[in-house]
Amino acid sequence: MMKLEDGVAGSAVVVCVGGRVDAANAPLLEAHGRWQLEEHGRKSLVLDLSTVEYLSSAGLRAILVLGKHTQALGGKLALCGVTGTVRQRCEMAELLDLFPVADSLEKAVGL
Repeated sequence: MMKLEDGVAGSAVVVCVGGRVDAANAPLLEAHGRWQLEEHGRKSLVLDLSTVEYLSSAGLRAILVLGKHTQALGGKLALCGVTGTVRQRCEMAELLDLFPVADSLEKAVGL
């Protein structure tokens, strides 16, 4: 089960993602991120992955699509809380080379 908590920090929308991000709910993450950007009139998105227990290839794809969406808006996607097996999956998919990554939410908002 995936959990999503939202907020706004500075010029970015923050989505804290928790639990399992898999093929069943990855499309929800993508749609939710897009909706939050539109709802708050922002161009940049921070995904806090610190409480993600599992990230499937579908979850990696959702992150990539959100990153492309923010770029199309003239903003950016930043990641934080990328540790353990989630970090390994992101490294294997080379996502960490595509988007700024920070150790904390506060630093990610400033990227």
